[in-house]
Amino acid sequence: MARKKRIEVKLSYPKGRPIQLRYWCPVENRDIRISTGTTNEAEAEEQRAEREAQLLLGIKLRKGDPTTIVGPQMNWQRFREEYTSIQLSTLGSKCHAESRLDIAERILKPRRLGDVANSDALHRLQSKLLQGAESANNRPRSPHTVKSNMAAVLAALNWARLQGWLDEVPVFKKVKTGKIRAMKGRPITGEEFERLLDKVETGLLVVPQYDKAPRKNAPQRKYKRRGISLEEYREKRQNISARVAPSWRYVLRGLWESALRLDELMHMAWDKPGYIVPEWKRGGHPVLHIPSAMQKNDTEEEIPLLPGFERLLLETPEDQRHGWVFNPLPLTLSKAKQDQRPNAEWVGEIISRIGKAAGIIVHPGDEHTSRPKKFVSAHDLRRSCAERLLAAGVPPMTIARVMRHASWETTRRHYAPGDVQRDAGILRQLLTS
Repeated sequence: MARKKRIEVKLSYPKGRPIQLRYWCPVENRDIRISTGTTNEAEAEEQRAEREAQLLLGIKLRKGDPTTIVGPQMNWQRFREEYTSIQLSTLGSKCHAESRLDIAERILKPRRLGDVANSDALHRLQSKLLQGAESANNRPRSPHTVKSNMAAVLAALNWARLQGWLDEVPVFKKVKTGKIRAMKGRPITGEEFERLLDKVETGLLVVPQYDKAPRKNAPQRKYKRRGISLEEYREKRQNISARVAPSWRYVLRGLWESALRLDELMHMAWDKPGYIVPEWKRGGHPVLHIPSAMQKNDTEEEIPLLPGFERLLLETPEDQRHGWVFNPLPLTLSKAKQDQRPNAEWVGEIISRIGKAAGIIVHPGDEHTSRPKKFVSAHDLRRSCAERLLAAGVPPMTIARVMRHASWETTRRHYAPGDVQRDAGILRQLLTS
């Protein structure tokens, strides 16, 4: 008699979510994930042992178990797991959608899918978002921010409808938004960029270890744990900042010259297949080869390699052109973690801190919505590149191709709106006899 194969159930720890039970089902031939509904490891371990015993004995789940129901009565945590593993895992904007759904979940506290998929709940969610619920310092949100948050929730509900779990997506009165004429940031000048480069070491000094969230009074806690004086701790931080600063300046120069997004720049390699690679073609001009997986529109593409970016790349000796092109060094004091490469999200946080240290403000803020002033970020350097191309007289369609936009209108609205003073000067010059 053949011995029944044991199904091993493991615990999975998704960030910011309850612990999950995870195992491979040989009958359904797929990976099963079930929320335990708790973050307590001891309670989750009890559920793991019980589920493993049920599977070993062949006991079917009782009828009405919330983990087996689909439809409006479907367990909300199970819906989130299905939506993440099947749908969001294929999208480049997964982290943004997850964070917006997390905010909606904290506000509505749903137990079932139907608790979100109704007009009253969506009206209440929209109202709470406008008031600033679950926002930083409970500041009110702008209508545009609320609109994007609600769009993420509706996208999840529309996916549930396509799966047959909802008959329809509820209708509700959406918040009105005006047309945005101004960008969220702005292009910066060459003088401001030089100031940004000068303040790299200062900006790096205020950042804790790259793999931990910034916290107040972090230096005091860290040096006490290490058994060194505050002066010794500060000296170590300064030495690390001075050592890694050149690698961060190189990243800033790459963003300034390339017109790439930060995540794209961090996935640029000399010789790694499947990533963004510079190519010098014999008898032709150099290009950037961008695979479909690195594109928002899922289309493989080649774009011209901008001359300034080419000069920057050629600063790397030929015998060193392997692996990642841009390697910002970590800021940790731990020797064990000094070989770990920071991810794009954390690199963006550090660049914003460098921008704050340089005092370069790209948006003054909005008292009406309590929106704080914004300092220069990685994306503002992409805007700056587009603005310089426009000022140099590069044809609009060529700029749109470099920025990888379907139309010039997208580039014009969000990246290169033009300088009204420059346009006024051209008009005055042409119309003055």
